Amino acid sequence: MRIHTVGLGSATGTTLKVNGFTVHTQLDEALLQQISQMTGGTYHNAVNEEDLRKIYANINPQLVV
Repeated sequence: MRIHTVGLGSATGTTLKVNGFTVHTQLDEALLQQISQMTGGTYHNAVNEEDLRKIYANINPQLVV
């Protein structure tokens, strides 16, 4: 199964407060690239909302056996 990965955020990350929890997030591009490469998918990086829209518009969800 092809997995297309999308990187959001930055390698330095940020700390978010969600529903009373504090969560630190950071982008691991190398891992996302490895996952997509191992599965025959593609890796994309989205810097903003417009990038994300373009990425999802160009990913062709298709079952390949």
